[in-house]
Amino acid sequence: MIHLFSLFIALAIPGLSNAITVPFRRQSPPHSTSFNFTNINVGDNEDIYVGTIYLADQPFTVQLDTGSADLWLDTSGLDLTKLPGLINTGVEGEIDYADGSGAKGPIYLGPVQFGDFLVQKQAFISAPGSNAVSAGDKGLLGVGPKTSI
Repeated sequence: MIHLFSLFIALAIPGLSNAITVPFRRQSPPHSTSFNFTNINVGDNEDIYVGTIYLADQPFTVQLDTGSADLWLDTSGLDLTKLPGLINTGVEGEIDYADGSGAKGPIYLGPVQFGDFLVQKQAFISAPGSNAVSAGDKGLLGVGPKTSI
């Protein structure tokens, strides 16, 4: 009796599967993002990931840092008073790294876009002439948690 019941179920399921259609399609490319980041290999085991962010529509190539949550930009050659939407907070900021490099300058608020995400009043350190840039980047975007767990 069990075998007959199993045979009935096995024969019935293919019949049901023809009655149901599920439309789907594969997105191309399957893992695309609007962030457009790039891996720059600067030496053995020295990979730097960079992406482009926009500060008041001005492009900046920045390092993506999973170990911090800060944003600083080397704003050399820019007159920030002429960029729309920037607010100087009147506060100075400084970030120091273990290799002796760092970023220091006034903290601004302004419209920053990364991919499809726009933050109207994103805080950042304006650090013209920072010695912490490498591989042609103009700053650092921390994409990590605010504090260690």
